Amino acid sequence: MLVPSTLKFQDGLPTVTPEKLEAIRARHAAATPGPWAWFGFVPRPKSPGLRDIYLATVNQGRRHVLDFVRWGMTNAQPRFRAGSVMVNAADVAVRRYDDANDITGFTSPDATFLAASWEDVRDLLAHVATLESAVPALKPQHPSQYGGRLGPEVVRTAIQYAPPQVQREAYRALQALAWDYCTLADQALLRRAETAEAERSDLTTKHLAALAERDAAQQEVERLQVERDSYSGMETAFSELATLRERVLGPPPTPTPVLTTLREALERAADARQQVADWDAQGDADGGLQGQGAEAFAILGAALEEACAARRALESGPRTPPLGLQDLVGDFLATLHSTPRNPYPTEDDPRAAGWADAMDAVREGANALGGAFNAARAIAARTPPPSHAHTRERVERAIPNVQAPFTPEQRDALNALIQASPLGTRARIAPTPVPTVPALVERTGKDGAR
Repeated sequence: MLVPSTLKFQDGLPTVTPEKLEAIRARHAAATPGPWAWFGFVPRPKSPGLRDIYLATVNQGRRHVLDFVRWGMTNAQPRFRAGSVMVNAADVAVRRYDDANDITGFTSPDATFLAASWEDVRDLLAHVATLESAVPALKPQHPSQYGGRLGPEVVRTAIQYAPPQVQREAYRALQALAWDYCTLADQALLRRAETAEAERSDLTTKHLAALAERDAAQQEVERLQVERDSYSGMETAFSELATLRERVLGPPPTPTPVLTTLREALERAADARQQVADWDAQGDADGGLQGQGAEAFAILGAALEEACAARRALESGPRTPPLGLQDLVGDFLATLHSTPRNPYPTEDDPRAAGWADAMDAVREGANALGGAFNAARAIAARTPPPSHAHTRERVERAIPNVQAPFTPEQRDALNALIQASPLGTRARIAPTPVPTVPALVERTGKDGAR
């Protein structure tokens, strides 16, 4: 009779070692190929003599695995398969000692497989439970959360249990994807701004007309400055200068440090104008007015230099991606960076054969992300860089309150600043090609798993 094993485990299910898995595979390979099923007859009142019951294969011509022969009037003895015939139990029995009647087992592979089947199934179930607990994140994630089945946790876990070469390629691909994502997001923001500006064609036309009017007013101011330096028509020059300034600038804007400085300079110029009338009576107007005018234009020149320096500091600063993008990419790469390498001692460890699905997941995820970024990069490559004219307009808009004529040195400095500006010469960053994760090589482990 077949009795349960008396082996007890105090700490739950035993650990499934490679040796134990190898023994299970050997017993399974030596047994008669299945599947198996019970066949035969049992007695009933109308046919009490039917007692032929046997265990045989289902789809191989019913090759007998186990049957019984009559022993006495009411008992039976099992028979086992040996090659192509059935042999009695006594022929394959393992006796406790020579010439003993009691046995400890049978040498038949089918009998050995039947006796060990309960423990083998228990050990295999324990091994399956261990594998499932090791990779809980491989369950499909909600499609609406990440736009598909593969989320960050799936990719992270797949990389964790992939071979070292696949891990290196995956990390390299993710690094390139993160860099391209930041670059493409920055270019997308610039492209949206340029598109919105192009759509406002009417406003652009009015703006260009205002710039042309301001240039004409600037030339008129220069002419009036020449007249003021010659001290002819002083009152008329200052009156026309104030009128031109009001026409170009419109209502006074919100006070800024540059505007406050300019207003103070104009007030001092008005005081100087009043003093001119007094100095004319005294015959000493030349030196005082020239000194006051030189001071006012020195202040205007300093304001221009301050605005240019502020712009240089603004344009030379690094462009950072949005905070939300930084948080997303930073958290994702930090998770990948903290993931340990292959937890198994060697790449050929038999336990690693069960991770083929994980390898497929990282390949599918990396290739899908790479395709998306390649498509976005192809669109971004058609975005032209901003021109120097656009840069000059931005510089002039940054210092709209400085209406005094520039000196030749200041104009040269402004032109050099525009030519060297990163806004006017910024080239698109060539995106890093995203490497495609190579196809996985199918391996066969010691247990036959692929």
